[in-house]
Amino acid sequence: MNNRETDKLLDEARGGVLAGAGTLEHPVAVACGLLGAALATGHVVVHKPSERCPDVGRLLTELMARHLPAQVLTCLDGDGRVGAALARHPEVDLIAHVGSTATGRQVASAAARNRAKVLLENGGNDPLIVDSGVDRDGPRPRPPWGRSVTRDRSVCRWNGSTCTGTSRRSSSTR
Repeated sequence: MNNRETDKLLDEARGGVLAGAGTLEHPVAVACGLLGAALATGHVVVHKPSERCPDVGRLLTELMARHLPAQVLTCLDGDGRVGAALARHPEVDLIAHVGSTATGRQVASAAARNRAKVLLENGGNDPLIVDSGVDRDGPRPRPPWGRSVTRDRSVCRWNGSTCTGTSRRSSSTR
């Protein structure tokens, strides 16, 4: 989803309650983008960080909340049951989830029961495109974001461990 679509969705739900579920990969960067946009558009936000790094999410929420009116930004950590309860809650107007496709489907289904809007970024699957002009027998340049093409021409070492890791490759054949 591009920024224009995200901005439009947040603006349409202006002033409502947003439940934002964080991700294990890049928990500060993803949360700052989501929470910052939601707060800037007038939402009250409940931040649910990943259960795999709850302290990071809790600390980030505390640091941000110090500069906001009381109860505008709160943190509610726990496992998937907490996220499911937020998704089902009738007073939540907008749910944002970054993570797996399977969990995103569950979030969307729960939100539909209360007609809450959803903002999902699921199933990170970035391609690495290799231009036909690349010298395939020469030195291997390092692709962006730390991804690396290896000697055996497999796409990358991390393959799918983070949304910014490539999991497929495309080559042009001119």
